[in-house]
Amino acid sequence: MEFDTEANKAANNAADFSNSFDNIASVSGAHIAWNYPSDSKTYISDSSISSPNMLHRGAVNNLSLSDGKWHHITLTWNGYNTMTYTIDDKDPQTGEALKGQGADFSLDPGGQVGLGNDPTTITTTDSGETRWGFTGTTDSSKWENNLVIFEQVPGLVNATAKNTLTDVTTGKDIASGDKVKSDDKVSLTYNLGYVNGRQDWKNIVAKLSLPRDLTFSQATVSYGATQVATMTGDNLASQLAKYTLPQDLSSSNTKASITLQGTADDVTKETTVPATTSNFDGTNDILSTDTVPFTLTPNRLISIHKLSGDPVNVQPNQDTKVTGTVVMDNIPDDYDYRNVTVTGTLNGKTLTTQPDDEGEFNFTIPAADLTSGSNSLAVKATDEEGNSSDTATWTLNMGVLQLANVSDQAKFTTKLTGSAQDVEPDAGWTINVVDTRGTGSAWTLQASATAQATTPDGQLSGNLVYKRQNGTEVTLNQTPQTVMTHTNTATDTGTTDVTSSWGQKAGMQAQINSDALVGDYTIVVGWQLIDGVS
Repeated sequence: MEFDTEANKAANNAADFSNSFDNIASVSGAHIAWNYPSDSKTYISDSSISSPNMLHRGAVNNLSLSDGKWHHITLTWNGYNTMTYTIDDKDPQTGEALKGQGADFSLDPGGQVGLGNDPTTITTTDSGETRWGFTGTTDSSKWENNLVIFEQVPGLVNATAKNTLTDVTTGKDIASGDKVKSDDKVSLTYNLGYVNGRQDWKNIVAKLSLPRDLTFSQATVSYGATQVATMTGDNLASQLAKYTLPQDLSSSNTKASITLQGTADDVTKETTVPATTSNFDGTNDILSTDTVPFTLTPNRLISIHKLSGDPVNVQPNQDTKVTGTVVMDNIPDDYDYRNVTVTGTLNGKTLTTQPDDEGEFNFTIPAADLTSGSNSLAVKATDEEGNSSDTATWTLNMGVLQLANVSDQAKFTTKLTGSAQDVEPDAGWTINVVDTRGTGSAWTLQASATAQATTPDGQLSGNLVYKRQNGTEVTLNQTPQTVMTHTNTATDTGTTDVTSSWGQKAGMQAQINSDALVGDYTIVVGWQLIDGVS
């Protein structure tokens, strides 16, 4: 495998035929390629040239190889089957993974490429081992300073380094591109594992680069199930920027972990948290692991505003509609309210709906889902990130409003004295108002009075009046007058006995003038019940 800082592509008819080693179409600029230098089939030659060309396999071209900077390369060789190499796949300064350039291909056991035969070309010593390493050369007129550092040496230490970032609040591991809500509890665990090798993984220094916008308050270091160290404090990140693990990893001590506990910062807008790379540098193995990038989202304040009235009075056997709107802050200007789910609970049944693009929603409540009297509809809005509103409650009153047990007739009996007098009705006058529509429903009772035939001829010298509980009174005539109003409370039974509080200071009374004549007088009283307070 060659790292060639120059493409030697002198023309075949040039004077310097020896500078045409890379004069093939698959090579340009500084490049990487591979083949077998001791195999004649690696080279292309004909009678027209004095210097052969090399068959470049897996060529990666136009690189910057000798520019005074470190370049990371990963080479993976799987026996006689496949080989992969990628250059510039990691930032040498930070360890951050990069896309890089490379080749991924199968070897050629059948000898189909360049007439080679890979398994027989690679030879081993009597012990079954293959020697490998680096060497270098260049033109005597040029000078290049190329250095090599090994992060991992095959067979020396085989180890792993991984990390897991978890949203503790939701109980889910965070994947690349996931959203994490502000103030959620988080944990970040770095796991090291020793698989096998000829040596222990020694003197491991953890160089942790923690994700921004996460505030960690505690870190614990464990080997297997045994916790060996705890770190706290505001300078936790600096403590872990270069932390030496207290024990080596080996076949008898295979697992180590560093677990951090913290909280997602409170942001006011969606914030992208990029991946960070942490390194674990031992004297005989160097590994790195990248956290996943994710998006930190702000806490959204969600509220529900009622558009339909509350309470809602529902007529028996009729469906009704309840409407509201979802109001949110800390959302993008183009936020789609259809991402919100509005959930209602009514008499043990769950109802769901989505708002329109401006946040308005409605529930159509079937009459069959309501019980007679007061029904409670509890509504909550939840967005796609798990933010929820407080519960808004509508009262739906379904029942009847009617007069019941109204006496056909009632009497006022008195003896005339020649003086004006107020006369209470005889016992037995009943008027009930039945309202089973529930708490918050209201009604108004009105009365009118029309004089009828009298004995002796003529009308009573006097009037029917209704004295209200608040001390005011109204004289009844042919125009209905309000005599009582009522709003149901939670303690109401659904039936109001209008006459139960009648007496000297309240209720229906006859006001008899001093010049009234003895006789029987008939007055028809009309009762009218109105939905609501007027």
